[in-house]
Amino acid sequence: MLRPTARALGVGPLHFGVVAVRNIVIGLIMTTCGLLLFMMATLPDVPLREILPLPAVMLAALAVVTRMPDIVLFLSRPFGYEG
Repeated sequence: MLRPTARALGVGPLHFGVVAVRNIVIGLIMTTCGLLLFMMATLPDVPLREILPLPAVMLAALAVVTRMPDIVLFLSRPFGYEG
C-alpha cells in the first residue's frame, strides 16, 4: 500500500523497509501501553527509569537513518543492490 508512494518520492524499497520497521518498534515501545517497554523492564528485573532513555536514542537513530540512507545501504551495495 505504501510502496508506490515511497517509489514516487524516490525512496528505495530496502531503505523504506528499514525505516518502517524502526518506526514500528518505536511505536511498540512508546504507545500508551508501552508493551515492549514493560516487557523489557520485567524480564531482567531492571528498573523502568533505567530503560526510559532508550526511546530517545532510538528516535535519534531513526532520524539519522532517515536522513542518510547510505548508512542502511552500505552492506547491500557490495552485493549488487542499486536501490
